[in-house]
Amino acid sequence: MKDTEVHGGCFCGAIRYAITGNPEQSLVCHCPDCRRAVGSQSVAWLVVQTNKFEVLVGEPKIFNSSAGVRRTFCETCGTTLTWTSEAHLDRIDVTIGSLDNPNQFVPTRAVYRRHKVLWASEI
Repeated sequence: MKDTEVHGGCFCGAIRYAITGNPEQSLVCHCPDCRRAVGSQSVAWLVVQTNKFEVLVGEPKIFNSSAGVRRTFCETCGTTLTWTSEAHLDRIDVTIGSLDNPNQFVPTRAVYRRHKVLWASEI
């Protein structure tokens, strides 16, 4: 299978990135930390190898959201871009919503479903 290259970035365009290769997985996270960091009922993530992710334009701000966890975002428009953990140094989770074509990677599973907000499946 030929490696793919996908692009994405923040809402205002100050940050652009590329992912080369095929993702490991795509998922939706319902944990309270992700919900609060993004301001949504859940967050869809594309999990890729760290060496397959490259920021092309701009420099994301880093927020240490909990012990060993770093999230990046655009300082100008606030778009959440990535999640990394010291426990998984070889991977980076990229918000599917920041991809140029978010329909390209449909999440195949959900994590922390016990934290799912009650109304999320009702709409």
